[in-house]
Amino acid sequence: MSLIVIGATSEIGQSTAKIFFGAGHDLLLIARDINLLRERYPKESGIGPSVDISQGCIDDLKSTKSLAETVIGSLRSDPYVLIAIGSIQNETLSRVSSDSATYIIDVNFRNLVALITPIAEALRERREGCLIILSSVAGDRGRQSNYVYGSAKAGLSTYTQGLRSRLVLDGVHVLTVKPGYVDTAMLREALGETYRKIPRFLVGDLDRVGE
Repeated sequence: MSLIVIGATSEIGQSTAKIFFGAGHDLLLIARDINLLRERYPKESGIGPSVDISQGCIDDLKSTKSLAETVIGSLRSDPYVLIAIGSIQNETLSRVSSDSATYIIDVNFRNLVALITPIAEALRERREGCLIILSSVAGDRGRQSNYVYGSAKAGLSTYTQGLRSRLVLDGVHVLTVKPGYVDTAMLREALGETYRKIPRFLVGDLDRVGE
């Protein structure tokens, strides 16, 4: 078994990678910032599982296609692929700016579909593997506070639900994870002072989510 993490500098991606590494599984870690990857994942000592790093992003369809090719070319026996990439950005701005709204839709849905589709097909041809895709409870219903982001996640959840039904007979498992509030820097930055008002029992522990 091996794990490919797309979005490896995200806190959930890091937590999951740590668990897989501790269990003795090889890792390929992909993120936009290759230097940050090198800081967070120092060069392996040669003892234990291998850890490879690569640069990749989904800012546009060209870079998304390149990222998908990297992942497909790196698939090993019984591969797990975690897609923990996306952006909350400025929800307030997205309500009045078509550029901002389009960006949120692109990086949280359109470009993710462009990334997942060829990877899913590669796994189907191999008749093995697991796709783990982070979505969000924000897509469960339209909320005044984050309906642009939520609409992208709703699309992603519906897409992965159909993909799961299609691939199950080919031996490929598709898991959609909607963890809700998780104690991450991205959430704290996105919510600002509102974060302090959320009851602690509603905020998930990062390591528990990684498991």
